[in-house]
Amino acid sequence: MIYPNLKILLEGGYIACDIDSTGSRDRKVCSLTPKGEAAYAVAARAWARMLPWLRQCVSSAGVVEPEPAPMNFENEGLTSQPANRIWT
Repeated sequence: MIYPNLKILLEGGYIACDIDSTGSRDRKVCSLTPKGEAAYAVAARAWARMLPWLRQCVSSAGVVEPEPAPMNFENEGLTSQPANRIWT
């Protein structure tokens, strides 16, 4: 399901993609363009306003919020992943 969305983002000018031939297979590496970074910032601000309200709704329903799982990129041979890159 990610590939149709990557196509939309690429055609909209929100991401740029390159091929990385390091390792046993080629990977498409996509990064945010300046237009994509601007859109991401707008979306992040919108979610920042919504999250407190969503937490209150979940809490009032009696649901205990779990601790977020740590992100682990070691399985991919990476020590960290930039927030503006997607490897496929």
